[in-house]
Amino acid sequence: MVESLLSPQNDYVFKYLFGDESHKDILISLLSAILQIRIKSIKLLQREIPREAADLKTSILDITAELEDGTRIDIEMQIGFQPDYIDRMLFYWADFFTIQLKKSEQHCKLNKTISISIVDDCKHFFPHAHSIYVLAERRGEPQHILTDKIEFHFIDLKRIDEIEKIEDNKKFVLWRKFFTSKTREEMKSLAKENKCIEEAYKRLDFMSQDPEVRAKAVARDKFLWDQEVRQRTAREEGIEIGEKRGILQTAKAMLAESIPMETVCKITGLTQKDLE
Repeated sequence: MVESLLSPQNDYVFKYLFGDESHKDILISLLSAILQIRIKSIKLLQREIPREAADLKTSILDITAELEDGTRIDIEMQIGFQPDYIDRMLFYWADFFTIQLKKSEQHCKLNKTISISIVDDCKHFFPHAHSIYVLAERRGEPQHILTDKIEFHFIDLKRIDEIEKIEDNKKFVLWRKFFTSKTREEMKSLAKENKCIEEAYKRLDFMSQDPEVRAKAVARDKFLWDQEVRQRTAREEGIEIGEKRGILQTAKAMLAESIPMETVCKITGLTQKDLE
């Protein structure tokens, strides 16, 4: 029996596909499509940022690479976007930017560092399907960029229709479709249009039939799903507790105005015991 394809949006699968030293041409194709620059070669870097102090939080990035000119790139796959993800990306970027400077080196040796986040659904948190942020003077007209050493890209995979309408970068559109395709037929159709996507599809198909890889990917999906359920339950319980507290405060205010206990209980749905 042929197993269904694993999703390239699964971060374990994503790292397996694009973080392999022997298949760097796949990552080069994806990055050149996103950044719209020609990339001849890349060097994969250590994903974990080491810590000197045990009580400091460790950064473990999805895929990190360095271009020929020294530009550093962190590319992350994020499922289940929350606004606090922005703080996490700032933390990752800062770590990745500063770790490159060795003792006694001048600050001018710091190279441009780009953070790329591929997100399954931002719910229009960002103004565009592919939003790009730099450090600029906000009142400048024309815009004045303070430095070109910081750059953030956020790509919303749910807004593929928007990209197809305005994007003239065909390779970028194809890669977005690769991440959102659900069937082998869709993948095969994309593979015919791009050699690197064909290679990525073959690797994805191979991974999907490997029991060990598949088990790890499925376990990762289950972990993320369980985490989402826990967070949603906590939010719902928090709302319920907040609502009950609000009703209780209202009831006590009504009693303070000499409204009979029986009337207060009837209006608020609380019992006399709740109000004692």
